[in-house]
Amino acid sequence: MCGRYALYGPASRIREQFDLDDGFDFQPRYNIAPTMKVLVVHPGQHGERVAST
Repeated sequence: MCGRYALYGPASRIREQFDLDDGFDFQPRYNIAPTMKVLVVHPGQHGERVAST
């Protein structure tokens, strides 16, 4: 069984929710499968939050 989900909304809301800088690439995705690359928020080298794919 495969779980799918969606990640969408204004980039400003995602930036505020995760306390991110402007420098992240975000495209709304409405049918994300388990093997697809998606936006991930993780700790950076200095403890700040970083978004990447």
